[in-house]
Amino acid sequence: MSSAEPEARRSGRIQAVDRAAGILRALATGTPTLGVTEIADRIGLAKPTVYGLLRTLEYNGLVRQDPDSGKYSLGPGVLQLGNAYLAGSELRTRSMLRAAALARQVNEAVWVAVLAETPPAPEPSKTSRLPPMNPPRPNAVRIPCVGV
Repeated sequence: MSSAEPEARRSGRIQAVDRAAGILRALATGTPTLGVTEIADRIGLAKPTVYGLLRTLEYNGLVRQDPDSGKYSLGPGVLQLGNAYLAGSELRTRSMLRAAALARQVNEAVWVAVLAETPPAPEPSKTSRLPPMNPPRPNAVRIPCVGV
């Protein structure tokens, strides 16, 4: 059990959802694909648990498994969720005109970002061969507005 799990129980969160979100965050770190062992080491869970969660996430289109390497990456369902977020984003709607004007003025692409706090990563397992994930910090979630 990772150190974040007792806190999750006290807060009323669902453990399986926290674990699945941890997998999605691990796959979103910039490494194009990760294997079950790599993911398990990064998020501090047993490989069978990670494998079961990956199968469920794959069934729901949130991850995909490369048939050649067997490694996992984010799936098209994540893009669908991201697009739904953007469609409902008042920030994107309100910033489109100003971003377009700025893009024309500087002849560059314009991005609008929202700072989002990254949840803390669970402690890596004692047998982890990988360096721990970065400590929690604010991340800029880029919202594409307009390109030149």
